[in-house]
Formats: sequence, C-alpha cells, structure tokens
Amino acid sequence: MSSRLKTFTALALLLSALLPGAASAETAFLDHRGKTITFAKPPERVVTIVRSAPIIYRAVDGKADRIVGMNKDSLVRYFTSGIYAEMLPAT
Repeated sequence: MSSRLKTFTALALLLSALLPGAASAETAFLDHRGKTITFAKPPERVVTIVRSAPIIYRAVDGKADRIVGMNKDSLVRYFTSGIYAEMLPAT
C-alpha cells in the first residue's frame, strides 16, 4: 500500500471521529480495502502510525490528551523539541 493511501486512511479515520455530532452518533467509513468500519461511539484513545498524524490530530482536537501511542520520531519532532513544540506547547 502506498504511503499516500496509508496517510489518507489514517486521516479519514481520525477526522471521522472528530466531526461535530459524532459524540452521540454512530460513525462509519469505508477503508482502503472496501471494508466498512463502524464505531458505536467516538474513539477515546488514539494510536498513530503515520509520522505526521499526531500533529494533525493535535491541530484538529486542540490537545494531544487522547494520543496514547505514536511513532518515536513524531514524539521528538512534534512534542519534545523543534518548531512544533514551540508553537504548540503542552498546556
């Protein structure tokens, strides 16, 4: 699977969980295999694999409290040091 497709799939999953009204509604989407994935309620914890996903999630959600796992490079690049850590300090 191409990295673009992986990124798109990860972002689609992430954004579908954050849509307005999703807190009380069932959420479903079609993944890259053509399989329908359904959540009865929004995910409470998120693990990201794609390197850029944590910073996108943080930008959309406003915080990173729900991220419980990520690529080690993402942790350093976006949350520990660098420009993103300065622009989006932990609150």
